[in-house]
Amino acid sequence: MCAAGAGAAIAGRHVWLQHLPPDKVPDCGPGLDWMLDTLPLNAVLRKVFTGSGECAKVDWTFLSLSMPEWTLIWFAVFVAGAAWYGFRRA
Repeated sequence: MCAAGAGAAIAGRHVWLQHLPPDKVPDCGPGLDWMLDTLPLNAVLRKVFTGSGECAKVDWTFLSLSMPEWTLIWFAVFVAGAAWYGFRRA
């Protein structure tokens, strides 16, 4: 349940970034390969999770939902299923 909750949180952040107005989207940062080669791991993780402009770009949709929206839905289903399974009576 914790892993699904973390996945839902990350997907939710990505959905939030995609729905920001264009003038509020954070600036694009350097590529991941460059950051891994030049920055310490904690700085790379901080930069990755704070988002950048390319995170707001919607490259793919299915039934008018982007990939982060689909993953958020499925992570929510996993959290609900895990909670139901964990709290049901034996």
